[in-house]
Amino acid sequence: MKYTLHRKFLLIITCIIIVIPSSACEEYRKKKKTVDTVINCFEKQDSDGILSEFALKYQKENGFKTDLFKCLEQLYSLQLDFKKTTQKEGPESKEYKNGNLVYYSTSTIIENLADADGNVYSLYLSYTIENEDDKEDIGVQSIQLFLEMEDDYEEYLFIGRDVFDKSSKSYYCFICEEDGE
Repeated sequence: MKYTLHRKFLLIITCIIIVIPSSACEEYRKKKKTVDTVINCFEKQDSDGILSEFALKYQKENGFKTDLFKCLEQLYSLQLDFKKTTQKEGPESKEYKNGNLVYYSTSTIIENLADADGNVYSLYLSYTIENEDDKEDIGVQSIQLFLEMEDDYEEYLFIGRDVFDKSSKSYYCFICEEDGE
């Protein structure tokens, strides 16, 4: 009896050791794939590719594609260099139900984007990896571009919805600087 309990205990511990890291690896792979795809699309100026990374609910929204493409054209006009960038994790939100991940929203900050004039920007990507209640919510939620100032940041471009602001009633919004204003 003691031997059987000992084996069951070892089996449970072994499963925990295998299952927990593998789910964390899967989350990491999904995050990396999303960020790499979006950066690749920015470098190629592939607006359709970026649109396809947004959550399906945005893609279906009337006018979203037009607004996104307008913002992307403004972003492309900066001719940002992605070669010397650094990435860091931004805020994230996870919800579990009965031990299972049912919601996971995260973000990545891409820093040190330089334009031809020497201005430096940071690109903030917010995206949902898992949403058990709304599968159309999975994908990029927002793209924000900030001009780095001496001691601060100035928002230059925003499109999407801030998933961390639960009070926001807007479905999506966008801000694009016109002609450098």
